[in-house]
Amino acid sequence: MKDDSKYRFLQALSQSLDVTKAMEDAHISRSDAGKILEDASRALKAHSGSKKSMKCLHLYVDGASRGNPGAAGAGAIIKDEKGNVIKRFKRYLGVTTNNVAEYQALILALKGVADMGYGRVKIFSDSELLVKQINGEYGVKNRGLIPLYTKVCSLLSGLHEYVIIHIDRGDNRDADRIANMAIDEHL
Repeated sequence: MKDDSKYRFLQALSQSLDVTKAMEDAHISRSDAGKILEDASRALKAHSGSKKSMKCLHLYVDGASRGNPGAAGAGAIIKDEKGNVIKRFKRYLGVTTNNVAEYQALILALKGVADMGYGRVKIFSDSELLVKQINGEYGVKNRGLIPLYTKVCSLLSGLHEYVIIHIDRGDNRDADRIANMAIDEHL
């Protein structure tokens, strides 16, 4: 693959934050895009110097909406690599949809990580839609989610490395409990 294709892809991606669109603009395949992003990730890892930025935090995020749309809350838990809770976040969101609440929970956690100065995260969510949209497997078509998706991508771009993983709802009970606490405390 030519260097100009790599450059066109990264330039298009930085402007649109849409992997599929960037691949089309640069006329490259999904596998080539994956290789470019892997190379970029390795380069960032090689240039990161701080020990704190190299530790990997685990983020568990969940949104709750009673009625969908209805009273909604966002919850997030940040743990270290050993599973120790470092911080919990919750926010009442007013009346909104579950998908918006899921994105707001992720934004809440990513802002917390940025404030703490860490650069590597594993994100765990029980929202298949959220995970597949962030991973570029699904497009973001809902107008209400587009600005949230853009914000998440912006926050993720400030990290050295991240992965987002879909987990079963039962494995995300603590984040769900915190999201619901945000609602309960407000009502």
